[in-house]
Amino acid sequence: MKTIYLVFFTILFIACSNDNKEETCNCPPFSLIPRSPYDDPVWHPSGEIIGFNHHPITEINYTYGYDCPLQALYTYNLEEAGFWQVNKDGSNPHRILDYEFQTPAWSPDGNWIAFVKGAQIFKMPFDGEQFDTSKMVQLTFEGRNFSPAWSPDGEWIAYDSNVGSEVGGYRIWKMRSNGNSKKRIAYTPTLGETRMPFWGENNLIIHTRCG
Repeated sequence: MKTIYLVFFTILFIACSNDNKEETCNCPPFSLIPRSPYDDPVWHPSGEIIGFNHHPITEINYTYGYDCPLQALYTYNLEEAGFWQVNKDGSNPHRILDYEFQTPAWSPDGNWIAFVKGAQIFKMPFDGEQFDTSKMVQLTFEGRNFSPAWSPDGEWIAYDSNVGSEVGGYRIWKMRSNGNSKKRIAYTPTLGETRMPFWGENNLIIHTRCG
């Protein structure tokens, strides 16, 4: 079994009074926040399953004792890490791919999943149980691109990108689901970045503006 050992820390504020000095003052005030073993959950359009990234934890070693649980040493099972699937009632959790998807998004018909890998957007077909890695399609090729979001009709994918930005800021773009017809559609140079798009009613794109 392949495992990896990582030390995770989080901010811990300790008031070392006479009452708790012996129990808490040996806990160092580290500031790194541990990564969750679960992230990026996404509902399949059928409503029957949920996909998510998962790093199973096999062991926790309390390096500073049980009085300092936030400064623990975690052991992960890398052989089981990847993209998982679970039924809507929590039954039958199982891995369906041996690597993770960043910001995954299923197409409205559930037959494709869009995701980010190396700051580029890809899509991969899904048959309801498995992904076909041999038919993975790269959709963007320049700049840095994130947060793909399918239009309700499945014809378009909105995303944020720094392509064409004079200062590296991110704007909202859209493209055909095959990667063609890329076009920047939200640009507010005086109001900061526009990121993380999603589609509302009547195919209107709503986005988050970052100052």
